[in-house]
Amino acid sequence: MAKNLIYLSHVFNNQVWLQKAVTMIDSLKTIIIKHPGSFGIWTSTAINLAAGINEIAIIGSDLMPSVNDVLHQYLPNKILQANFNKSDMFLLKDRPVLKELSIYLCLNFACTSPLKNVKELMNIIQLQSF
Repeated sequence: MAKNLIYLSHVFNNQVWLQKAVTMIDSLKTIIIKHPGSFGIWTSTAINLAAGINEIAIIGSDLMPSVNDVLHQYLPNKILQANFNKSDMFLLKDRPVLKELSIYLCLNFACTSPLKNVKELMNIIQLQSF
């Protein structure tokens, strides 16, 4: 449930849900540390929360090849939203819809300037993981 709350808190920008998930993980912290294999989903959720969620927004006319490229990358802690047009979804909201492709990488709701391709995106993600 905590994993779902974290995901939905990022998708809908709901900090209350995020705080509930953090409280849930925190209440199990001692037992997760003592028996990480027995609480695998909780452990991976705690690790993803500590590492940060890669929030990826893709906007533009020819976005499907880039969406497929991102989906084929191993990024277990990602949230991906894409649209051809303006959208009310939090990651896509207030982003200019241009003819050319724009990819935004956000972490904790702070975003990079628009990137032009998935290779640039993956370079930044790899740099931030060190």
